Amino acid sequence: MDSEIKKIFQNILVNPENHLSKEIWRSLVARENKKHLTKTIIYFSTVLVSLILLVPSILNLIDKFSLGGFSEYASLIFTDGSIIITYWKEFIFSILNSIPLMSFVLCSGLLLVLFVSIKKIIGQINFKTLTV
Repeated sequence: MDSEIKKIFQNILVNPENHLSKEIWRSLVARENKKHLTKTIIYFSTVLVSLILLVPSILNLIDKFSLGGFSEYASLIFTDGSIIITYWKEFIFSILNSIPLMSFVLCSGLLLVLFVSIKKIIGQINFKTLTV
């Protein structure tokens, strides 16, 4: 987009004494740079907030997994497979009941926000500064 606008302004015949097209181009560049800076600050603050919230969320998820008895059910798979084959429906429901779903969804959401914000920051870093 910026190359098309630049071509338009370069092709305009302007009186050499007023340089109107250069001033308009400079104001457009200043506006784009300000918008770029604002987006970068917003994405960076989103990364910081999601990182800060992710630490207690992961600790909560680990705590809920240990309290829910998920590891006991998982170890039963390797120790006594005949019980699992016999009572497979109850075993599946017990495993599903021991998974802390809300903590898992919260951690996954925070990770998604973190990765999307990092991707957007990388896109902002690759932003080419407009010049006159």
